[in-house]
Amino acid sequence: MLERSVLGSILARQDRLEEAQSALELAAQLGYEDPYVFVNRAEIALRQGRLSEALGDLERVLEGDNSTKAAARAKAMLDTVMQSIRLAQGQNDV
Repeated sequence: MLERSVLGSILARQDRLEEAQSALELAAQLGYEDPYVFVNRAEIALRQGRLSEALGDLERVLEGDNSTKAAARAKAMLDTVMQSIRLAQGQNDV
């Protein structure tokens, strides 16, 4: 499962987002609970405009130990996701 998490991270950095998403999904489905699986999955979702999925994964990370580097990354990304959601909602109101 660790291999899928690492593979997903590498593929995401190569902008092979669909492949990265598949690898991370498999890691999550197999029960690998490393927070980076969910942070990386959230980053891909954010890059693809899937804001609610990104938000869910970030919230999942932040339910755990908030003192980790993964949690710090999730907190930083959460601000971006929330701003994007507010912008999207504002566009829908126009």
